Amino acid sequence: MLKRLALKNQFLKTSGMTLLLLLTATLSLSAQLKHTQHQTFQLDSIDQVLIDLVDPYTVETWAGNQLMTETQVQLYQASESVLQFFLKNERYTIVSDSNSTELMSLLSKDTERKRIRTKFGECEERITVRIFVPKNFEQKGEKLWARPPKTEEEK
Repeated sequence: MLKRLALKNQFLKTSGMTLLLLLTATLSLSAQLKHTQHQTFQLDSIDQVLIDLVDPYTVETWAGNQLMTETQVQLYQASESVLQFFLKNERYTIVSDSNSTELMSLLSKDTERKRIRTKFGECEERITVRIFVPKNFEQKGEKLWARPPKTEEEK
């Protein structure tokens, strides 16, 4: 009887530890990784900014004289090394392209967002971008922001 009770206690301890390890492993796999990346762009003589990003974004005005972006990345079911790999390979980087001295385009460096897969399955990736433009810029179209035309006195 005592042997049976001892075996039962041993079984419960072993089962409990196994369950605890499995639960910890599952939680660590579904953990959320976060990263925030800021970038700034000089505007100098730029009067218009065309925003053409792959990821969803919002535009806000601010008191600065540069354009600033804030990219927030959230990964689920991925390890820190997976996130670091994509940061190193500039998956979330925004680049500027100026064909003239007056117009600048903001573009996603990685325009093809292939799904992230690991040996554990597909990872959920959430990316949001906030773009801060100087207060003297106005929205002129869905993707276009511009400074108001200069008055005769300012020219």
